[in-house]
Amino acid sequence: MGHFPETIERGSDRLLVFFTGWGMDWHATRHLSLDGFDLVVLYDYTHPVQWSLPCGYSEYHLAAWSLGVWAAAEWCM
Repeated sequence: MGHFPETIERGSDRLLVFFTGWGMDWHATRHLSLDGFDLVVLYDYTHPVQWSLPCGYSEYHLAAWSLGVWAAAEWCM
């Protein structure tokens, strides 16, 4: 699941972790304007998540869509 998450770093101290939905990849988030956030996008759910949050952020936010809700719940367990 998300073996190679896409990361967009803007030098922020806040991170948004986004799990995309069925049939989506990181391209689905290109239009987002996330002032004040770095972004990590996970989208490949063919294997269990083996990914850890990067250190150094003062805030972490989680968002998920569709199948990504299930994937995020599995990852949080």
